[in-house]
Formats: sequence, C-alpha cells, structure tokens
Amino acid sequence: MLQGATPRADDLGMRSLFLRAAMIAALVTTFVPSVAAEDVIVLTSGRELRGVVIDETDERVRLRIEGGSLWYPRDRIREIRRDVDADAAAAAADQARTEHFLLYSDGRRVGTRVLRYTPRKDGHQWESHVVFLGEDGMPVLDLRTIERSDRDYRPVLFQIQETPTDAIPRLIRGEVIGSRLEIGVTAAGETEKILMDVKPGARFPLAAQAEFSKTLADVDQAGPADAGSPAATKPIPVFLPYIRRWRQVTFRNAGSRVVDAAGAGLRVRLIERRCDALREMVWVDSRGNTRLADINGASLRALAAPASVVVAVAGGEPDRVTGTDSAARTVFRDPVLGFSIRKPDPSWLFEEPASAGGAALLVVRNRPMSASIDVIRDEAPSAGVTLRQAGAALERLLRAHSRDLEVVRQGVREGADGAYYELEVRATTKGERTATLAHVYVSDRGVYRLLAACPAARFELARGELEEILLSFRIDA
Repeated sequence: MLQGATPRADDLGMRSLFLRAAMIAALVTTFVPSVAAEDVIVLTSGRELRGVVIDETDERVRLRIEGGSLWYPRDRIREIRRDVDADAAAAAADQARTEHFLLYSDGRRVGTRVLRYTPRKDGHQWESHVVFLGEDGMPVLDLRTIERSDRDYRPVLFQIQETPTDAIPRLIRGEVIGSRLEIGVTAAGETEKILMDVKPGARFPLAAQAEFSKTLADVDQAGPADAGSPAATKPIPVFLPYIRRWRQVTFRNAGSRVVDAAGAGLRVRLIERRCDALREMVWVDSRGNTRLADINGASLRALAAPASVVVAVAGGEPDRVTGTDSAARTVFRDPVLGFSIRKPDPSWLFEEPASAGGAALLVVRNRPMSASIDVIRDEAPSAGVTLRQAGAALERLLRAHSRDLEVVRQGVREGADGAYYELEVRATTKGERTATLAHVYVSDRGVYRLLAACPAARFELARGELEEILLSFRIDA
C-alpha cells in the first residue's frame, strides 16, 4: 500500500486500512458524470467555478457541487452569473456516465463505490462516493471525493469528505492558486492550512488516469486496438490528497484480456499504474467503462456491478462467495470442506457445481477460454490408499468415459505443500478433443481430485494459468 498513514488512524482503528485503500482506489479508476451546473462564480484569477450558490454573506459565498460544497471569499470573486449556459449544461449531461462497483479486500467484500464524470465548460470533474462496511456488513465509513481539472487535465481543486459512523467527520479541501496549492483540513471546527508548490506537469490522480486513457482511445480510433499505442508514460508528478504528497506515477498499456460478460466474451484493455513499488491494474472496455480495477496489488479490487446491487450492499446486504461477484476474489477458502484455492485474475470465476450434494465441491471457470477446474473429494477412500493408487483409480475412471484416452504424462510430484499425483491425458468428449490435467491429493480429510480441462486446441494457451490454479490448492491441517 502507498506510504502515508491516514490521520486519526487511532480513532478509526482497522477501518483506517480501508480508508487508505479507498483513496488508493481513487487513483486508478476512470470516472463519470454528475448534475449540470446552474450558477457560475468567476474568480479574480479568471477561473470559472460551476455549481449552485446555496449561501452568501458579506465575506464569502458557498457553492454546492455534487458530493459537497465549497466556500469562496468575496475578495477573490469577480462576479457571479446565475442560472446560465443551460444548453451547454444539457450537452454535458448527455455525456455523463455513472459507474457502480463492489469493493473486495483479498476476497472479502468490504464496500461499494459509485463513480461519476462531468465534462465542464472549463474542464473536467470527477466524483467518487465510497461506503465501507464493517465485519457485520453494515456501513462504517462514508467517503466522498471531488476532483477538478482544466481542459488540459491540469489540477484545479479537490475535496474529500470523510464521515465515520463513530468518529469526528473531516473535510480536506485544496485549490490551485497560480503556482501554489492551498489546502485546508477541517475537523471538529478547527482548520489546518497547508501551502505547497505545484510541480511542473503535475496532475491530480483521476485526471492523470483519464488523460492516459484518452490517449489510448485516440490511437484506437486511428487504427486496430493496441496497434501503435504508447507503451508507457514518463513518470508524472501526481498529488495524493489523502497523504498530501507528490509521487511519481507511470501509466502503461498492458495489452488486452477477454473476460466473461453475461455468458459472452468481452475484450478489455489493461492499463497498468505504478507508484513507487506499487503496481495496480484497471480493466476498461471499448466504450471506456471500467469493468474492474486491481488496487493495492490484487488485495483490493473494485468490480463493476448493477446499481441496484451496489445500493443493496451499501445498506448491508449479505455477501456472496461464488458467481459473478467472485471475479473480484483472489482466493476461495472453505474451512468446513477443508481446502482453499486461488485464481490468477478476474477472468476466472468461482462457481457452484452443477449438481449440489455430490462429491464436487467447487468449479473454477474461465468461460472465454472454455477452461475449468473441478475440485472433487472422496470422503471415504479405501484404508491406506496411496497417491499412486488414487492416481490409478482416477485414470480408470477417465478411461471408462472415453475409449481413446491417451496418457501424456503421469507420476508422483513434490509440491510446495507436499506430494501429489499428476495425470495429463487427451480424450474425445462429446465429439471434441479435450485435454485434462489432474492433480490428486491424499489426506486425513479424504482424497481430493482436481481436474483441469479445456479443448485440446487451446490447452497450451491456458496451461500456465491452469497449472497456477492447481498448484495453489491447499488442504487444511
């Protein structure tokens, strides 16, 4: 995780971990739009600020923007234009997008996220609303972030509103004035002021991500996807509002991947973000929608979900272990059934077996590659059965279902967690030549058989990931 503890970590306890993770999430995911502005405040510097004026005094003016509000001193305001640019606002609303996500921390659902982007007459606005959940699945922290840049993605202002359920809320606001960034941190009625320089070529996090995404999209419009796309940016100074530090960040086009979308294959672009030693990934489809983001490595993930699901989860709906939601999960662990298994990335899902109540415990599936791993357990093997005997029994079972079975390799292997029996075969199944790679384990809990299979023509393409999943299998002591 990026260095820099969130202030008031003692008050928030373990939730500070998730708070920092949420702010890291704000660095890597492309955003989407909000409500059209009605009023315009023109500052003495010439900058225009859009929103709704909701309070005015002789000394200052309060402007509401979606997710919060900002105060501006009268002596910095040149003029206020009321309810203007309705046509431009309507055009911006047509470009508006809203994306909804579920957040997972190493396989456990920890919150929700709603992202919005608004094209503005003078630039861009990004907004994020994160709700973090406690161990009981109920909300414990509400986090709202706003970020604005000019048309060239240069930083303008940001605002972060933290509202814990059992601690003092805090507001962090920053605005670029000339070549300086003015920051105010307000909590319990007291405000701390911070002033720092804006580095040349600097960006706020969301603008940096969006600028690189636009570069890739422009290249794609000019030719085939991935063709001629920039491999990587030079390091960009990015300001991290939650730790109030500048960090060098690099974005890279990491190619493409096919993921499952409602039973069909969907190709997405992978954008890699590096900050110090931290490597993160964003998965974006051809329309620019973020399907998934690996955050803080793969230990925290944001998975695209229907708005209705996100609303329900934010209100405390129970978690799911398998199915579509499992794309964000890294590991499936079942202490009752006595095993755990990992998958390499979100193109793989954990699924319930087709027939409940049988020997099959779980299926790890990649539908676009037509590949799957069945985890099967025999609870009552013969007394004193050996690995070789269990492996031979599996071979006989496979031969009973295919007369043209061909054994490619077999034998006892030593793994990181003990010995297992490996069996690789080719056979014709339902008229198609299929490759199967099996691992067999013998333990006090029974005999576990893992059968990884896919069409023989695709097997070498899938072999690396199939072997990675098979070798991740562990039996509880």
